[in-house]
Amino acid sequence: MGNPDPNSKQQPNQSQQPNNDSVDIEGIKKSASQEALTQLFKKLGVDSADDLQKIIQAKQEADKANNTELENAQAELKKVNGSLDEKEKKINDLQAQNAVLKAGVSKDHIEDVTILAQAQVANGSVADFKTAVDDVLKRNPQFKNATQTGPDGTAIVPNNVGGTKTSKITADMSLDELTKAAQKDPNVLNEYMKTQGGK
Repeated sequence: MGNPDPNSKQQPNQSQQPNNDSVDIEGIKKSASQEALTQLFKKLGVDSADDLQKIIQAKQEADKANNTELENAQAELKKVNGSLDEKEKKINDLQAQNAVLKAGVSKDHIEDVTILAQAQVANGSVADFKTAVDDVLKRNPQFKNATQTGPDGTAIVPNNVGGTKTSKITADMSLDELTKAAQKDPNVLNEYMKTQGGK
């Protein structure tokens, strides 16, 4: 095989030659496709693909704006609900503190009694808040206003830690009774002296 002569013309292969039948089919396809698009545009009420694209874009922008409005409305609703929940909690706290005050709790222990009573209601050990307050005060009588304190600031309650009654100091106590009472509480001597008129 020799080098081909550049001056000689080669016959193109048959597969390289355009087929007139296929060109016509392609033209028919394009024409039919264009006609179908024109029919579709007429049905949709637009003149061209550009008009249809503009309508689609406008719809997408409107949807985005509506979604933004919806998101804003949902955020506002969440904020209002949060505010309502907060106000409801404040009302419940104030009602609880009011019930505690009505029960005669000293101002120093209002929060303590409120928290303990709310815990009892929350865990279901009592049915209502008033019952819970009464229960807390029964277990912690020092929380009441009537609490008396000793010179060292500790609460004086009718029953001592052992559960026995404290001795009542009277002017007619015997020396033996006074000694026993003084052993339990050194302040008894001071009280006895007061009953004796400071003698």
